[in-house]
Amino acid sequence: MIHTPPFSAICFDLDGTLIDSEPIHLRAESDMLRSFGVEQRAADHPRTFGMGIMPGMAAISDHYGLGGAQRVFDAYLPFWNNAVESGLELKPGARDLLVAISDRSIPIALVTSGDREYADLVIRLQALESIFDCIVTEDDVASLKPDAEPYLAAAGLLGHAPERCVGVEDSGSGVASLRAASMYSVVVHPEFSSRPELSGADENFASLCDIESSSITRWFGDDGRQP
Repeated sequence: MIHTPPFSAICFDLDGTLIDSEPIHLRAESDMLRSFGVEQRAADHPRTFGMGIMPGMAAISDHYGLGGAQRVFDAYLPFWNNAVESGLELKPGARDLLVAISDRSIPIALVTSGDREYADLVIRLQALESIFDCIVTEDDVASLKPDAEPYLAAAGLLGHAPERCVGVEDSGSGVASLRAASMYSVVVHPEFSSRPELSGADENFASLCDIESSSITRWFGDDGRQP
């Protein structure tokens, strides 16, 4: 999909894009599986990161025969909660990038498959309260990524056409959601070339640190917010 810059707003995924939560999630998954007597992940363990918490729990339950998504989630949650307050960190370059975009008065949305309580916790812990113009969580939509609804909802709240928005993601489901919403899709992942599910993105970076001022100017123009 070809877009003509400059764009006028930007949307960020949270987990794996701005927050380095994947290691915590994987550790909590492993601890949860051990609580069910599964000592090692199967070679074909489903990739649940980025698909939304309950769909991920359902995938694990189905794969290992654990008795349903809610049962798996109830076992997973204490392991996650024990680690999240002390273990969550911003991805390298995240704060500087967010501040650089905010300083140009470019509208910013946070779009996550997590719930509102989790999003608010991360924003508070990382002191990002002044950054986001709107937040879309699983509580705000009927369908999660890869459906277009989360990003279409964000565009509506920002007051900008989705075609005029940049979206930054790290997962295949996130890229699919952006493309379904007709946003310009940017994927940030160090293993982009070996992840075919990310190949549909319009642009890719190995790290948020690689998104420099020149990229922001290329997307949004010299004057930041565009009419």
